[in-house]
Amino acid sequence: MNAKLTKGLAAAAISAAMMLGAAAPALAEDAATATVNVTYTQEGMGTRPSETLNYISVNKSVEGSSKYSETEFPTLEVTGATVDSKTTSGEVTIKLPTYETVGIYKYELTPSYTVSNDAGVTYDDQKLYVTVTVQQTENGLERTVVVHRGSEDGDKTGDIALKYSTGKLTVTKKITGNLGDTNKKFDFKVELTGPEGKAINGTYHYTVPGSTEEKTITFKDGTATVTGSLANADSIVITDLPAGVTYDVSELNGEDAVAEDGTGKAADGYTLTNVEKSDKTETIAANDKDTETYTNDKSETNIDTGVLLNNAPYIAILGGAAVVAIYFVNKRRHSDMD
Repeated sequence: MNAKLTKGLAAAAISAAMMLGAAAPALAEDAATATVNVTYTQEGMGTRPSETLNYISVNKSVEGSSKYSETEFPTLEVTGATVDSKTTSGEVTIKLPTYETVGIYKYELTPSYTVSNDAGVTYDDQKLYVTVTVQQTENGLERTVVVHRGSEDGDKTGDIALKYSTGKLTVTKKITGNLGDTNKKFDFKVELTGPEGKAINGTYHYTVPGSTEEKTITFKDGTATVTGSLANADSIVITDLPAGVTYDVSELNGEDAVAEDGTGKAADGYTLTNVEKSDKTETIAANDKDTETYTNDKSETNIDTGVLLNNAPYIAILGGAAVVAIYFVNKRRHSDMD
């Protein structure tokens, strides 16, 4: 065989080998685990409550197995994740069991939160559907795994997303009128109620005039009360109420709430003439900046303006003129008599 023919056969052999190599499917590595990312984001101020997520796994079905049937096959082992104010992401780990035969094994995973009703937290309640396919290879039985969200044919696994949402409430005083004292303080009460069916166990914060230090709010049996006294342009600011909290603001005259119909009798003869509310529902939503402004007026139209005092110079001039006139009249009379 000549050199050219030898080289040609060698090249053909190499090309054929490369083509066969490209056509042959690569064997997947045996999968031992699957992971699902968990994210914990925030809208608004405040401290996120700690949340622990786990999953309860249930065997659903098996196909193509000579050993297992129905739901009688190896179970999954799931390790949950904890996220909190310092941890914005975590990972749920699904550990696959060892199988004795080929087959397609399906599982349904239901989320289980240690606390599943924190106020302000939006939970991801979608189920996960896990399919493990066990194939016979030259290396023995090998596993591949796919995770779907929401349904068996839903999106392949993405992030499990939790979100904590808070809003802010500002209560402001405005004083008007010609007798309105802008330094006078009026008492206020803000009653807060947590959303029904939700736990509200955190510590929340507010500020009052005259202090830069934040005060704390603690709910008891789902309610809390904030009080403060406000002069003109002063505000009570609650910075981090969980979404879903409702509020009821009252100006007080003694222990009684002042009517908000425009004629309410406030302390010391003032009238609560106007209340401006940015949110008529008085419910905190994500990243809210709700405001309520209370206007007190004290005006008097019948003011003693000091008319007599102000006319005194004119009266004096008129009086002087009268004296002069009398003098000249008397002088002329005396002249006529002479």
